Amino acid sequence: MNYFETASIRPDQMMPASGWGGATANPMPSGADMNRFISDGLIGPIADGVRQAFANLSDTIGGTQGTMRGGRYAYSRAPQRWKEWGPSRRDECCEPCGHYDPCHCNCCIVDADLVVYARLGETRVIPLCFENRWRRERQIKLDLSGWTTRGGHPAPIVARFLPPAPEFKLGPCATHCINLIVEAPFDRLTTGSQEGRKEPIDVDDCLVCYADCRVEGCDIRSLRIAVALLPRDCGPYHVVCECDCCC
Repeated sequence: MNYFETASIRPDQMMPASGWGGATANPMPSGADMNRFISDGLIGPIADGVRQAFANLSDTIGGTQGTMRGGRYAYSRAPQRWKEWGPSRRDECCEPCGHYDPCHCNCCIVDADLVVYARLGETRVIPLCFENRWRRERQIKLDLSGWTTRGGHPAPIVARFLPPAPEFKLGPCATHCINLIVEAPFDRLTTGSQEGRKEPIDVDDCLVCYADCRVEGCDIRSLRIAVALLPRDCGPYHVVCECDCCC
């Protein structure tokens, strides 16, 4: 917007131009036009932009905090990355009975190269592919440590390599994949007497178990493997008995 287009043309405001024929240039703006240009054309838009920026920042921070308190979350593949479970139709229909506290589903995973999510009683197959970038054969031997929690306590995990592991040959410029079987049997979790229990035992909250896989014949450090055992009520599949209102 040109704030000087309404400036009145007075003979004392005409200035000679540098063009031919003695043509005159645009008139000098008045003091009122200059004040309007500074207040409405410069200061006003800057102030509006600053207010909008603060509003966007406040809405973003407030919305994030509200979502973290009320939403359902779980870790994705990489540590410290979140994946929202999302509300079910029951939560949308029956808001009073849709409250959910995801604190026990949050997993704190520290310094792991590979993260696997499971539940107690499940078996996971973890493929590991080894690549040889040298032009000579390598003799590989895998050595998996015991499974412990972060504090060093025994973890309810049983793991084994499928043949040809734990020892195999890796050809020149070749890639070879082996499978690591990870199990979390119910009887490995010690929670006291199970007499009279109608449902299988479960972990109280996310239990992260660690093991180190040492690779002999390969110039790398040990692989840190983490298995996060989630409670069964974390991210279940909801089967909704269709209704139009909350009972």
